Amino acid sequence: MSNRISAPQPSVVHLVTLFRQIANGELKIPAFQREYVWTEKQILGLLDSVYESYPIGSLLLWRVDRKVLDVAPGTFTAFPDVPEIFPLSYVLDGMQRLTTLFGAFNYSKGNSIEKLNVGYDLREMKFHHLESSQQKEHISVPLSSLFVPKKLLDLQSELALEPDGDILLDTVLKLQAAFQEYMIPTVTIQSTDVDRVVGIFERVNSTGTRLNSVDFMRAITWSSTFDLSEKLNEATAALNEFNWPLDSDTIVKCVAIMMNLNISSESLVQLRNQDEAKLHKAFDALPDVVKATADFLHSHFGIRSPEVVSYQGQILLAFSLMHQGKLEKLSEQFERWFWACGLNEQLQGKPDTYVSRLLADWSNLRQSSYISAPAQVSFSERDFLVRPVRSGAALTNSFRMLLARNKAKDLKTGAEIPSFEYLSSNSTSQFISALSKAEVYDVLKHPVTSSKLFSNSVLTSLDHEASDLHAKNLIVDALEAGRLEALASQFISRDAAAALASDDHLSFLSKRSASIFEYCQGVLG
Repeated sequence: MSNRISAPQPSVVHLVTLFRQIANGELKIPAFQREYVWTEKQILGLLDSVYESYPIGSLLLWRVDRKVLDVAPGTFTAFPDVPEIFPLSYVLDGMQRLTTLFGAFNYSKGNSIEKLNVGYDLREMKFHHLESSQQKEHISVPLSSLFVPKKLLDLQSELALEPDGDILLDTVLKLQAAFQEYMIPTVTIQSTDVDRVVGIFERVNSTGTRLNSVDFMRAITWSSTFDLSEKLNEATAALNEFNWPLDSDTIVKCVAIMMNLNISSESLVQLRNQDEAKLHKAFDALPDVVKATADFLHSHFGIRSPEVVSYQGQILLAFSLMHQGKLEKLSEQFERWFWACGLNEQLQGKPDTYVSRLLADWSNLRQSSYISAPAQVSFSERDFLVRPVRSGAALTNSFRMLLARNKAKDLKTGAEIPSFEYLSSNSTSQFISALSKAEVYDVLKHPVTSSKLFSNSVLTSLDHEASDLHAKNLIVDALEAGRLEALASQFISRDAAAALASDDHLSFLSKRSASIFEYCQGVLG
């Protein structure tokens, strides 16, 4: 079979051998890896695991015989800035662990990551971070001295003068032996097929901060005239100017759309083979297309930030149609799809291949093929009765947009609540509950994690302190004051408000959820 790579080569390597390979330039950290982020607690935990001979996981390496990736500087990883010696291995998974181990045993004050200055207390027999002053009764061996003969001999000479010198010297030898004899499993990939290595990397990468194909692509040597990291930084800065920040993955997928590629990981990697002039042109044009897309989403849905767009696929489809000049022409159909997508949560868990097909289908769609049939509804009235308002959830984001579409008004004043207050972030702090969690459970006999159910929550203005308000009082007061328009703007009918005023809680929740559901059906046609 063509294009197959050789089977990964597993092996077990002594920790000190890895240290020697790092010092010689045979093992390198690619520039795309995240910066060193481990906490002091994680550092001590790893060292203790090695000392106790516990497994700490395997390393994933990529063996190459020529330069393929840019290398991270030593200040970034604690690895030394020594020349690259080919063949060498790039560390694809295990950067945080290797940085911790190598950095702790090769710490140099003023030239290393400070939190890697670790010692072992020989009396308390535990690892700790070294400080400038040490109490005499606490005798520690800096890990940076453990494999440096002269430093270790000097330390042993001092320990021999202690009353318990023999015990301390024995502890040092055991400590040194524990790390000298420790072995780490490694899995090495050997392939010149970058595309397939990216695929392997995505599948097996298991770091605490997950990396994706875009992170990998940043480090691929494209050319001296095109730097992906630089272009991503420029694009991010441009988008931030009009408060529409997109992550790097979404930006690269938008560029792929402009280059007529699909958005799968395999296709994204092919960007590096595209004409550089076209790549520069696409990146330069991207901010204007994103700005036009953002303006469309604001004018049609009230959206003020990509943070309240539930799915990346929704942004990508809007961007694709705007790039093709079709979004305004197909706005009615797109609006219906956008509402259905959020309310039905239909992109939940869908892979990039699904979104790619979606983009292709819409790209081939003509205005004349517009179908007037109503969108299919897969949610129910019960969803609004028992489900909670939850930050970032598709149904919650859709509910925000429904409120904006219905020009939601402040129940206390009757004035319209500006949509930017609740469509600029995922915060749910402006939603307050009419009934308590216990009251909701007593009525519905349904376990709930929050009292902020769609049927039980009202939107408040930022002009008020939410903690000082009670939704039930707001609703009853609005009913008594005749602010029926304000109630209706938040899908609360006169009958629902009257039911709440008479403590008919079940009728209130049922009538409110029915009103929300009915409005949704109208939106979907």
